Parts: sequence; C-alpha cells; structure tokens
Amino acid sequence: MSFRASRTFVSPGVFANEVDVSFLGAEVEAIGAALIGTAPQGPAFVPIRVTTKEEFRTFFGNLDTDHFLTYAAEAYLTNAPVANIVRVLGPEGRTANGANVEPGYTAEKTYAIVETVTETVMALVDVTASAHLVVVDEAEDLFNLSISGTDGEHFTGSVSFLESSGDLFIENALNSDPTRFLTDGYFLRTNFNYAVEQLSNGSGTYSSSSLASMNDYTIGYQQATGPWVKSQNFAGSTFNLFRIHTLGDGQAENGRFKYSISNVKVSPNTDVTKFGTFDLEVREFADTDTNPVIVQSFVGLDLDPTSRNYIAKRR
Repeated sequence: MSFRASRTFVSPGVFANEVDVSFLGAEVEAIGAALIGTAPQGPAFVPIRVTTKEEFRTFFGNLDTDHFLTYAAEAYLTNAPVANIVRVLGPEGRTANGANVEPGYTAEKTYAIVETVTETVMALVDVTASAHLVVVDEAEDLFNLSISGTDGEHFTGSVSFLESSGDLFIENALNSDPTRFLTDGYFLRTNFNYAVEQLSNGSGTYSSSSLASMNDYTIGYQQATGPWVKSQNFAGSTFNLFRIHTLGDGQAENGRFKYSISNVKVSPNTDVTKFGTFDLEVREFADTDTNPVIVQSFVGLDLDPTSRNYIAKRR
C-alpha cells in the first residue's frame, strides 16, 4: 500500500454586509459656556440654556449697566451658538466681616392709600415701628402725604397717582428702593397702576388705612404671586381657588403680568361632572380690557383633579 500526500486549498469565507450611511449620527451638541451674574429679571439660581441674544433678553432683560452679565452674554452669543445662564439674586446666607447679612427688611406696619369713592386700594406703603402715615386730600388728583415718627419726618408733600404728574407721581416722589427702608423709614411696596382707571371722572378722593400687620421681607428673593381667584358665595363664605406665580424671581417681576378669567361655563351635565370650565389669559400688566395684550392663554380649564384640563396639569 502506498500513500500520496495531497494539499487542499480552501478559500476563507467572505461575507458582504451593507452599511446604511443614508442617516448620519447626530454630532455632539455644543455645551456652551456657563455665565453667572446678576440680571434685571429672570429665574434665580436655575441654569437656563439660551441660543440667541433675543432668547437671553426674553428671559433676563436688555443690556443694563448695573448688570455686567447682560454685556457678557451679548458678546459671547455673538460668536457662540449656546450659553448657560445662571442669575444670582439675594444676599441670603452671606456674611460680611464675619456677621450674617440679613436681606430685605421687616416692616412693623403697612398703610393702604385708598380712593374713598370707589373704595379702591391704590398703593401699599410699609413703615418702620415709629412711623405713621397720614393722607389729606387736595384738589384734582393730588393728595398731601405725610410720613413721620418719633425720629423725625420721613416724607411730606403733594403726591399724585397720574404718571403725567412728573415728580409728583407717587413712584417718583416716594422711596421705591427696599434697600433704603431703614434709612428712609418707609418703602412704597406696591403701586397698583391699574387702579387709576377706576377713578371717577379722572380724579379721586384719598385717605389712608392702617393694616397694622408685621411684614417680614428678609428672605433672599422670591417669585411674584398674583391674587387669589375666589369662588362664588357659598352660604356667606367664599373660598380660595388658585393663584398664579411667575417663573422669574425678584422685584422685576412685579408689574410684568396680570391674568384674567373669561368664558366661565357651568357643567352641561352634572351627572357626568360637577365641574364647569373657564379660560385663563396671562396678559401684559399695562394693557387694558379694551386692548388686551395676551402673553399666553389656556382654554377650557377646570378644577377637577381627575381631568386632563385640570389647571395644575396644563402647561
């Protein structure tokens, strides 16, 4: 028996796989710089991603020489596609020379300036413990305002609620800077600009009313909050239903927005639901009912927690 050696050559297997390149993977998105500082308005201590100068202004306001962040963001967004903005606000938790810094002020008494014909509250003024506020009505839309205490006179003079009054306009005449509360002995906390529309025949008769309540404004910052929307009268009582808060923080939010309720409808079938519906409109504060400027609107809201149109569920 003889043996013959042989070689067998077997080619390796070749498999062709098609690679679909018609859809390219997304590139890594630009992170952008983090810019931290003060701004005229906007949420505090919450990173907000902005991609344009216009978007920055919507959130945080226009260029302002008191806030260098506005200029830094404007310059950076000129050549960059995105920035992360963190607005800082309020001195709470800070120390100076080893002592705690207490923000804001504590007012021992609040006075309301009231238009007596319509019983409309026109403004609120906080005063220190030793101060008192007296209003004496004058001709037309003027009234004499005197704020004084055991430590002397803090303010006296003629004041008006009409912006056309120039230096006599209440926001120009009185201290509206809360950081000067202890120095000046008082602070114009709120001027209800819309209330001037309710004056009879373009003029008013004014008096003051002491609310005699202590107000603690020593938190670092907070959102602006609107008044309660109340229920109808039930057996002599009304109930708080809901109120709206701003997303932004600080004094700048006062007077930016207001809200109105319209198109209130009862339930068409109380066997199905006892809750009616209503529309809510967020409007610019300075608009009028005859010429509303709507920032955002919500249609068909209700107060049923199980409903998809429940007010707390809508965004």
